[in-house]
Amino acid sequence: MADQRYQREIEEILGQVNEEPPAKGGSRGSGPRLVKSKVRPAGSPRPRLTLDLTPGRLFLIGAGLLVVSLVLTAVGFGYAAPLAWIGIGLFVVAYIRFFAKPRRSTDRMWRGQSIEDPPSPSAPSRWWRWIKGE
Repeated sequence: MADQRYQREIEEILGQVNEEPPAKGGSRGSGPRLVKSKVRPAGSPRPRLTLDLTPGRLFLIGAGLLVVSLVLTAVGFGYAAPLAWIGIGLFVVAYIRFFAKPRRSTDRMWRGQSIEDPPSPSAPSRWWRWIKGE
């Protein structure tokens, strides 16, 4: 059932892509649109730089800070303790973010149809995704 739905939607999209553009007198809303320029208008806001800090990445950053603080302490740098505390704090934040999952209270819809979540992955695959930072 779902495969037929996806097949039908793919065929609709391919049909729209293969259509010829409308004549100059045609309506504006029909047919595919081509973007000619990716230049940002002068008054529009700049896109924000977002950091995707997954729990796995936070864990690795915390571990890196701990290693750096250990090396600095061994060298004799006396102010390495704050780096160690920040690293431990990042461990705690990563642990909390790993187990905190957002709750969805509404049904997600796409093209008027409900979208079901895929089955939850097994423990080894979750562990591997966590290590990779996905």
